[in-house]
Amino acid sequence: MRPAMNKLIQIAKEKGVEFLTDTVPENRERALKVFYDLGFKKIGEYKSKKFDKDEIVAEIEKKLNDKQC
Repeated sequence: MRPAMNKLIQIAKEKGVEFLTDTVPENRERALKVFYDLGFKKIGEYKSKKFDKDEIVAEIEKKLNDKQC
């Protein structure tokens, strides 16, 4: 996942994309760790239902026009 995300970030920057966003269920801890390690920040969360069970979904974002990217 990490190499693919790095490539996506690189291409997005080259294309002038200002930010990337995604939603990830909070129980997907390994996936969230990769996103956070790549500089994504949690900007919100919401409840969702999946197979009649409640789950919390994290909304994450990475700004690409920052010098720290």
